[in-house]
Amino acid sequence: MFTELVNAVGAQTLWAAFVASVALTAAIVNLWLSSRFARKRELDDINKRVTSIEHQMERLPDKDEMHALKIEVEQLRGDIKGFAGEIRPLAHQLSLLFEKELKE
Repeated sequence: MFTELVNAVGAQTLWAAFVASVALTAAIVNLWLSSRFARKRELDDINKRVTSIEHQMERLPDKDEMHALKIEVEQLRGDIKGFAGEIRPLAHQLSLLFEKELKE
C-alpha cells in the first residue's frame, strides 16, 4: 500500500510533505515552549532586580534593632513630655514679661 502511494504521488512530494510537517511541528513546539518558559534575558533581568532588592534589604534594621529603636523613641517621647512640662512655666513667665514691656 505504501509503495503504491509512493508510485502514485512520487517520493519527492512525500519527502516535501514530511519535511513541511516536521517544520510545522517544530514551530508549534517552539511557540508553545516560548509561551510557557521565560527567556534567559528575562531571567537575567529578574535576577538583577532580586539582587538589588536583597542588597537594599541587608541595609534595613533587623528585628532586634527595630525593637531597640522603638524603645529609644519611647524614651525620647517621655523626655519631650518632660521638657514640655518645664517649658510651660517659662513660656508663661515670658508672656508676662512681654505684657509688662508692652505696658511700659
